[in-house]
Amino acid sequence: MPHSPKKLKVNIVVGARFNASKVVEILAEQSELYDVVIYTSSKKSNWGITNNNVGYVFVPHISAIIGHLSKRQPPMWLEDLSSILFDWFVSVIMRKCNILHVWSSYGLRSIVRAHKNDSIVFVDKACPHPTFQNALLKNECKILGVPYSEHSNFFTKRILAEFDLADLIVVPSNYTMKSFLSNDIPISKLHKVLLDANFAPKRSHIKAFISCDFVVGVIGGSIVRKGYVYLVKAWNELKLPNAKLLIKVSEAELKKYSNLYKEVKSNPSIEIVGYLDDIESFYERCHVFCLPTIDDGFGMVLLEAIACSTPVITTTNAGASELITEGVNGYVIEPFDHLALANKIRFLYDHRDILQKMSIMCRSSYDDYLKSDSSYKKGILSLYNNYTLDHKKQR
Repeated sequence: MPHSPKKLKVNIVVGARFNASKVVEILAEQSELYDVVIYTSSKKSNWGITNNNVGYVFVPHISAIIGHLSKRQPPMWLEDLSSILFDWFVSVIMRKCNILHVWSSYGLRSIVRAHKNDSIVFVDKACPHPTFQNALLKNECKILGVPYSEHSNFFTKRILAEFDLADLIVVPSNYTMKSFLSNDIPISKLHKVLLDANFAPKRSHIKAFISCDFVVGVIGGSIVRKGYVYLVKAWNELKLPNAKLLIKVSEAELKKYSNLYKEVKSNPSIEIVGYLDDIESFYERCHVFCLPTIDDGFGMVLLEAIACSTPVITTTNAGASELITEGVNGYVIEPFDHLALANKIRFLYDHRDILQKMSIMCRSSYDDYLKSDSSYKKGILSLYNNYTLDHKKQR
């Protein structure tokens, strides 16, 4: 009988869940090749583990626990300290592995230990390079007149050290990749894998736009990064009859930006949407999904929107904008430009026939992406099946 190949041991290290659950799902389907164990603070039920092919180890992340219990965002220093302690715990208990796939900021000590055991290390980084991102957001906060909360220099140096030690840095878009290249990370160390939507739509989303109210929606927890100020400014200037803007965000978070909050609350055509059990229902209400982000390594909500047949308007600073085809499933504008944003919203408001055709094309464009060689699933399989095996032979 032919000798069966030995499975590669894969350790997934991530403080929360993020897109790591998709990686685990993909590798679990290749259980004859990969033996996967997750080290995480996210509870087991969040991972959708339905078989014995995947191991699960709970590692506490203190700030996440405190945030969950208090319903408040913990201070940055506590988040930093919690991530350092999480990394220390994992480095102590982590099994020896062939591949360590760690999410940025959660694994410096684990990476050092993995390299001592001759492991291959992938560092996953959805957001842009921290030096690039900090400069962008600091300037935006200055314009908005709000304080900018950032990691300590010590913690930032840990993140940069992870990049130095990584065999590959996994990034989700050209936007994020360019931020690393501009900070002297060689292209040979970067591997782009486009992300996917957080969920697969359960329903068909056939919409009628000709004789109905006009609804624009946005989702995002980071008020500054998502460009809410530009959307609200554009919306207030448009004054569209029979139109509504839905903002899916924590009202407590929005209140931190007092001027913006006052603008939102003073306009009866703007609705703040709280927690939803079924996020798909939000996209069902929207005729257009608008993400005027100033900084988004990818922006999975854009894929979620088009998967639900909702055309999008976004900016070049959203990584997923490279999947938007002008006039087919959406429009891409420059960030910080509320006038360009208002013009695109007005155009779709005035041209419901075009909006109707775009809606129909949205779902097919998403389905085409899932079948393409650029899809997240094929990207992850390529990363693991090709790079790791070739690299193993070289060692």
